[in-house]
Amino acid sequence: MSNAPARKPEPPPALIPMGHSVPVRREFSFPTFDPRKVAFATDLPPYLILGGLDETSFHLRPDGWSACWVGLEAGTKFAIDYDAGAHRYSIQQHWCALEGPYSVVSAELSLARALSHFVGLCSDPLWGRTAKRHLEQAYHLEYFLPEGNAVTFFGIPDGDHRTLVLPIAVDQLRRTRAMLSSMFVEERPPYAIHVEARLVTEAINHIEGKAPDWTRGFEAVLRSLDETGLFPSGLPVREAAEDGTAAWTLRRPLYVLCITMPFAGVLDVLHRLRDPRTRIRRREDGPLALEHQPFVVPTGLLYQEPTITRWDEERTTRRVLVLKDPHRRDANALSLDRRIGEVEIEKLVCDAEWVSRDVIKTISHGLSGAGGSR
Repeated sequence: MSNAPARKPEPPPALIPMGHSVPVRREFSFPTFDPRKVAFATDLPPYLILGGLDETSFHLRPDGWSACWVGLEAGTKFAIDYDAGAHRYSIQQHWCALEGPYSVVSAELSLARALSHFVGLCSDPLWGRTAKRHLEQAYHLEYFLPEGNAVTFFGIPDGDHRTLVLPIAVDQLRRTRAMLSSMFVEERPPYAIHVEARLVTEAINHIEGKAPDWTRGFEAVLRSLDETGLFPSGLPVREAAEDGTAAWTLRRPLYVLCITMPFAGVLDVLHRLRDPRTRIRRREDGPLALEHQPFVVPTGLLYQEPTITRWDEERTTRRVLVLKDPHRRDANALSLDRRIGEVEIEKLVCDAEWVSRDVIKTISHGLSGAGGSR
């Protein structure tokens, strides 16, 4: 018997950084850029909004110049035509061959200010509806469109951002982090990407009379433990509505992986992470239960809306994910305040694993005791 003191029970870490990647680009100064001094393609930004500069597209004229920045998908480009006489930019963009908003902006503004006119350009209704239809038909996921008053996360030169959110069990944190690290090192994306695991809360409403009987009892707890590695808040509780319907509700903590990238990188990230063994699956890879399915949201939504609600296709189960708990210290503070080192990240992963092992050990002992008493 060990004489080591028992470790004090602690809640799992609220946030665990899982990796980040910054593309290698040649240096460029947006504040000092002067379109009148452009003579070569290398005088232009190496990346703008939807893709990298196609130097062969650069055309210098006596009255100005034009160039295209090309994305990863066919038919994706961001084009600028500079009129020296009028000292203005004409800017046009296409995503997957779909034409987006066209804008004419005075070059008296800095290039960064001119590009800020495209805040929300990837919220273009046609682009949004097309992305939603294409991704939901190809993958087991849900794509949320921006609302009219949604907070936008927009950066220069990468544009609007999206976040891929997917549930992850504690025992998958370490393997996933290693996989992401390998991907960043061996196949660095041409855009910035940031990944973190957030501890969130989920309420699962199993509709009485439609959902299976096991959703009412301890089996629901065991299944949840297997899915998350963390213990739910308790047994399912029956909740009745005024219209006479009722649901058995299980509340639980769980980790979700939040992968944030520019809008232009969403399709590429899904392609890179697709694996029938993981929760990034195409439809042809086989079925994937709702509790395992990822979803894509405008990044600003993570800082504005407290919940994401989803239903299964049969309308037997509703899942309400609470992305931000107002009673807990803001989980975003860790990633926004400072960048922590590998040793501290390893400790956070170990802490989450310890809590999970302790929960599983407690449940196992309880089940063994119950079996022995019968």
